[in-house]
Amino acid sequence: RSVKAVPVLLELLSRASGGMRRTILNALGKTADGRASEALLSGLDDADRVVRSTCANGLVRVLVKGKQEAGDDGNSKAYRSLLEKVLKYCREGDSKDVRLVLVRGLGRLGDPYAVETLRGMLLPMRRDPALQAAAATALGALKARNAVDDLTEALSDPDPLVQRAALRALVSIGELRCVPTLIERLATDEVVRRKETVKALRAI
Repeated sequence: RSVKAVPVLLELLSRASGGMRRTILNALGKTADGRASEALLSGLDDADRVVRSTCANGLVRVLVKGKQEAGDDGNSKAYRSLLEKVLKYCREGDSKDVRLVLVRGLGRLGDPYAVETLRGMLLPMRRDPALQAAAATALGALKARNAVDDLTEALSDPDPLVQRAALRALVSIGELRCVPTLIERLATDEVVRRKETVKALRAI
């Protein structure tokens, strides 16, 4: 994982293919070195699913390390530029599996700058329950109080996966203004849903 190997790995990558290319990209991702960013970004739409996943996970590592080095305010041009590119892919990227990895990574990253993108991914018009649920989970991890109304609305989503993720996120945030909606949610014949709601009310 030594960053000293990054220039060598990038040079080897330019001539590699197949399994060797996957191995090199994996090694670059594990270094979490910003110099690997462009190579990892270029692999997000690769035809090989393993390459896509490897590059997405590598970018999350680069972002986490970049934020640590940038400090609490994230005031680093390189870090902010990479984050913008990752957020854009979360919104518009072609690969669903990559978007899932990146969205989950935003929760780990802990940067509130990602909140607006994540809120947008909760919108019903996007209609992808897995991505919506991942966005809800990330918002919970970020303690995004400005997303409470969006998460409360997501409790009415037709997909149970989204409902549960939104409920857990609201518990993580601990914002009391969602309580009236949760109380209304108790009026259901679905035993599991009612139990989940009671548990959430107790936790909040």
